[in-house]
Amino acid sequence: MPAATHMTPRPRIRFYLTGRRAALCRSDGIWEAPLPLNRSHRPDDTPAFPDRAATYGAYFDAVTDFLAWRDFRRLREAVGIRRQISPERLNFEEIRVCLEKHGAFYHPARIETIAADYRESFVLNVAVSSAGDAAIQREFSLLEELNRFRPDGYLPRVYSLGDGGGPGLGRRQLFLGEWFEDFSEFHLTRHPADGALGILVWDARNGVFFLPEAQTCQLYRQVALILTVYFDPSTTRQIFPWHHAAGDFVVRCQNDRLAVRLITARQYSPIVSAPQAAADSLAESLFFFLANLSIQTRLDRLEGVGNLVWSDDVAVGETLNGVLMGLKHKHPALPTRFIHYLGSFAPEEVRDFFQAVLKTVDPHAPEFSLISEHLEDHSRLMFHEVQKRFSDTAGTI
Repeated sequence: MPAATHMTPRPRIRFYLTGRRAALCRSDGIWEAPLPLNRSHRPDDTPAFPDRAATYGAYFDAVTDFLAWRDFRRLREAVGIRRQISPERLNFEEIRVCLEKHGAFYHPARIETIAADYRESFVLNVAVSSAGDAAIQREFSLLEELNRFRPDGYLPRVYSLGDGGGPGLGRRQLFLGEWFEDFSEFHLTRHPADGALGILVWDARNGVFFLPEAQTCQLYRQVALILTVYFDPSTTRQIFPWHHAAGDFVVRCQNDRLAVRLITARQYSPIVSAPQAAADSLAESLFFFLANLSIQTRLDRLEGVGNLVWSDDVAVGETLNGVLMGLKHKHPALPTRFIHYLGSFAPEEVRDFFQAVLKTVDPHAPEFSLISEHLEDHSRLMFHEVQKRFSDTAGTI
């Protein structure tokens, strides 16, 4: 007589919305409410999916379908990797699913597994939009590749890719990845006291707060460091595009220490759209990389959803510092060599190079006019920041 198959008890699954303490029930009115396409979507906007009932309930049903596949195997394997234990030995008492935000590409949920002796959290990216559906398999593969290329922990690990669905959404693509615990989104915001722009951290646990100047410097420096670490000099491949307005970077503040992570990698391609000169040498490709990065990092949407805004000048010098730190990871001599190369340019040559970078931006893009307005001052400031470091390294090459 065959042995009985052991079935583990099915865990309770509870559903939440970020910022709301109480769990959702199927009887709640919001369960049948339309799911916003992005964070600025208003209830009276055109429905994201006029041909089907894309509701909050349909979203949570798709998530449940993905997680419950083969007795929660995907989740068990991810927890097993995190805790270095066989998935077959894992039992969950409860799984909490919290819809975190409505993104243009994904509607990410925080997945918290609760057992008697541990808790583990993950992110589940759900491709609700057509843009997300087109990008999700590529991004999953890229994150796998980049974590092999540079296992520095700046990007989330990914665990599984699959589909889930049900009435309302049809079959959607989802992937399970690492949740950066205690990291928060941040955006340029005006100080209530004087209207000056500052970086506001959206800390769900401790409340929102503005970064002081020293930590603002650290943030821009670490953003540039991370992107430079993943820049491949031999191929000029880089992580791009990325956007502060989309919340692509997150930050964790502990006392005076600050840590930054990048939560996405949509593309990893060579600098094919750079000016022709930028393809002629590593130094020139690096100059294009620096110039483009220094522009992009100054762009954000006010409070994450408002008008496009341009950050303070402190971003320029700290971006240069971060790039030099990232280059040192590749070779100790690279920062000095690069500064000496940059230091050979006259102010008008730096300006012309930045103008060439601007030509790679779509003139119909919403940020084009804002970049154009500030570009001359920005290039002049970069020239002065380079000259300060060039003077400090004079005679070392």
